[in-house]
Amino acid sequence: MTDQAPAPTSALEIQQRKREALAKAAEKEQEKLEKQASEAKAKAEKQQSNIARARRARSERVTRETSKQEGLIAANTGTLSPAESFQLRKRNALAQAAADADGKPAVINEDPAYTALRLQLSEDNRKLKAIESIEKKAEAKKPMFETYRPHIMARLKADEAVQDDIFSLMMFWAIDLAEYPLAINMGAHIIEHGLALPPNFTRGPATALVEQISEAALAENSTVSHGDLMELLDQVDKGKWDMLDPVKGKLFKAICKSYHAKATNYDAGAADNPTSGQSGLARNAIKAGQMALQLGGDKIGVKTDIREMERLLAKIDEDGGKAEQKEPKKKPAAKKTAAKKAKAKPDSKTPEKAENED
Repeated sequence: MTDQAPAPTSALEIQQRKREALAKAAEKEQEKLEKQASEAKAKAEKQQSNIARARRARSERVTRETSKQEGLIAANTGTLSPAESFQLRKRNALAQAAADADGKPAVINEDPAYTALRLQLSEDNRKLKAIESIEKKAEAKKPMFETYRPHIMARLKADEAVQDDIFSLMMFWAIDLAEYPLAINMGAHIIEHGLALPPNFTRGPATALVEQISEAALAENSTVSHGDLMELLDQVDKGKWDMLDPVKGKLFKAICKSYHAKATNYDAGAADNPTSGQSGLARNAIKAGQMALQLGGDKIGVKTDIREMERLLAKIDEDGGKAEQKEPKKKPAAKKTAAKKAKAKPDSKTPEKAENED
C-alpha cells in the first residue's frame, strides 16, 4: 500500500509558500521605497542647506564682485556705460538690503560721482606706490587729498551709517598730513556708526586712530598739539571707545610728556597757561604718567617724567614755604616808621652835642 500525503495538506503548504513569497516581495519593495524616500529627503536637505549658505554668502560676495567688475570695466573702457552703471547700482542695492537685514551698516550706493572718485583713488594709489620716501609720499598726498575733502565733509555733515571705504582711508591720510582735528572727527564718525576700515587694516578703528596719533605725538619734532591730544582723550572717554589697553596707555604717555614740557618750560605770562599754574601742570603730568603705567606696564617709558615732576613739585612747595617764613621777619612798615620819627626831631640835640657827634 503506497503512502500519499493528504491533498488538502499539500494545498495548504502551497498557499503558505505563496504567502511567504509575497510577504518577502512586499518587504523588499517597502525597503526600496524607504531607501528612495530617505535619499530624496537627504537631497532636499542638502539643497536647502546650499540655498541657505548661498544666501549668507551673497552680501559678502556681491561687494567683492562689484569692485572687481568695476575695476575690469574701468581698465578696459575707462568709463561705465548706462547698462553697466545700472548693473552696478543693482548689485549694491542687493548688498545694501542684505547688510540691513543683518543689522550692519549699509553699503554706499554707487553713483557716477562716487565711481569717478574710486577711479581717482586707484590712480593716486598707483602714483604713491611708485614713491619710496615717506616724506615725499606725504608731500604728494597734499594736493591729492583736496580731491576727496568735499566728499569727506559731506559725509560728516550727513552723519549717516553708510559704509564708505574712501572716507575710512582718508582718515589715515589726514593723520599723515597732520590734520589731526579732522582725523579725530572722522574717527568719531566711523566708531559711532560702527563702520569698518578698509580690508588691509587688521585693527579696529579706535585702536588704529589712537595709536597713530599717539605715535605722531611722541615722534621727534611732533606737530600734534596738546589741545589735539586732549580732544582725542575726550572723544575716547565720551564715546567709551574699545581699544587695546597698551594703545590707550600710549595716549596717556603722550599727554604726560606734553604736560611735562609745559611745566618745565612754564611761562607765568603766557596766555594759555592754566589757572593752577606750574604746579597744576606738574600734577597733571604725574596723573597721566600713572595712567600710562597702569595701562601700558612698567616699560612704557614715563617713570623718569613722573620723578622729574615730583621733584619740581617739591621745589615749588619748598620755595613757597621759605617765602612764607621770611615774610613776618621783614616788617618793612615798622622800620620806615622809625626812620620817619628820627628825621622828624632834628632840634632835640643841643648844638654842643651836634658838634661832638660830628
